[in-house]
Amino acid sequence: MKSYPIWNTINSCIYKSSKSYGIKEHGEVSTYIGTSAKNSHLFLETKTTHRQLENGDREWRFYLDGKLVKNAIMNVIVKSNVKNVLMMTKKSRFTQRASDPIKNPTHLIFFR
Repeated sequence: MKSYPIWNTINSCIYKSSKSYGIKEHGEVSTYIGTSAKNSHLFLETKTTHRQLENGDREWRFYLDGKLVKNAIMNVIVKSNVKNVLMMTKKSRFTQRASDPIKNPTHLIFFR
């Protein structure tokens, strides 16, 4: 199986089990609502992007109707003796520490 920086899993009543697919740089989804394919109207659009920064870090962004809703940055760590992983969320504005979740972490992910 090929490795992708973005992975989407879809759960729907029309499938017996979930379906999934990978994305390299960006993925866009337009959701239409209505009574049929001919009588449907755009409800919302989402976009997920990925890029590698000059310093080697990776950044993901999620947009809803063209507005940035959430982003995450994965920092490359040189040291392997990091004891805590720091995660921040834009919505809650708090910092949560998980003590030693990985023995030898290779990266940190910051959610904004």
